[in-house]
Amino acid sequence: MGIKSTQEKVKATQARILELKAKEIRTAKPAKPKTVKTSDVVVGATSRIISEQLHAQWNGLLSKKESQEITMQVFQGILNVLFTEERVSLPSIGTLSLVEKPQRIFRTFEGKMINKPARKGIKFSPAKAIKEKIFVAHTEVSTEKPAKAKK
Repeated sequence: MGIKSTQEKVKATQARILELKAKEIRTAKPAKPKTVKTSDVVVGATSRIISEQLHAQWNGLLSKKESQEITMQVFQGILNVLFTEERVSLPSIGTLSLVEKPQRIFRTFEGKMINKPARKGIKFSPAKAIKEKIFVAHTEVSTEKPAKAKK
């Protein structure tokens, strides 16, 4: 009888641990991404990296704050041109363009039909150099024929 009660205690303890972990997962709040505010624009990790590289390239002639401001002005300029011209071409990087996305109707998991209105979106088309660098490097094909499986 002692073995049965010990096994039951272990199972009960394991079940309680699983309940606590499930409760912890349900109540956990997602971590906020680290950002640095520069004027009214929020700087994300990518723009922060770019501004740090700019600061390093100028050997400290630009302060970190100045390099962040320059980076944000460049991004803001790109957005301004995008919204006025509806297309921005960045040599050796690609093209950003505004596209109209049509209205669509979709079904939720509960079966409810939801109407999503027409809206504008941003499309990115990578430059040829980027495509070659990324896609060719990952699609190298072996010239050898695969060995046949022996029966």
